[in-house]
Amino acid sequence: MSVRLPPPGPPPRRPFLHNRSSPQVPIVVWLIVAVAALPVLAFATTAAVAVVGAATVVVAMHRMLTDAVITHTVHPNCPAPGAYPGQNQDDDYCADRSGRVILRGVHITATGLRPGAGRTTCAAVTYRSHHDKPLPITVGDWQLRTPEGTLLPHRAGTLRPRSLAAGAHLKATVCFTTSPVPGRHVLTVDPKGWDRFRGVWFLTHSTTPTPPAT
Repeated sequence: MSVRLPPPGPPPRRPFLHNRSSPQVPIVVWLIVAVAALPVLAFATTAAVAVVGAATVVVAMHRMLTDAVITHTVHPNCPAPGAYPGQNQDDDYCADRSGRVILRGVHITATGLRPGAGRTTCAAVTYRSHHDKPLPITVGDWQLRTPEGTLLPHRAGTLRPRSLAAGAHLKATVCFTTSPVPGRHVLTVDPKGWDRFRGVWFLTHSTTPTPPAT
């Protein structure tokens, strides 16, 4: 009597690994990638250095050209450099034929040096503002130099420290100690805090007293 054996069952399953680790890349592969990337990195570095160098050169050239232009700029109404004492060829704005200087939208004129009260020399000045805001003015903005370049001290005048309103028109006198010499004097106005330029007038000092008004 023969004995029947049961049929063989399915092969056992391999257990499922939930935390299977990633395959490890051989170190040789990383070395190959690094060597291949070296030319790219070298080119990028060279390009960046070239761009920075070119930008530096451009900035340096711009500064050099700007400085050259500024250094040699003379206002059209001003004479050649060194033509008058105290000249600042970068910032001087010499009066036009009408005796007018325009600083920050303010039209300023100055006329005639005449003996004033006591031992003074005075100039008549006017301001006409086309600026949109009030601007401070004072007699301290003004200076008078003799032909030799001596600064004359301020003396009494009608110009008082004030705020020049937008659209205002003002007439006043600025006075200095009497000049000891006749001839061409240099009168300047250098507004404090609202314009870098300086107005310049060439006025002839007269020793003849101003005739009284009739």
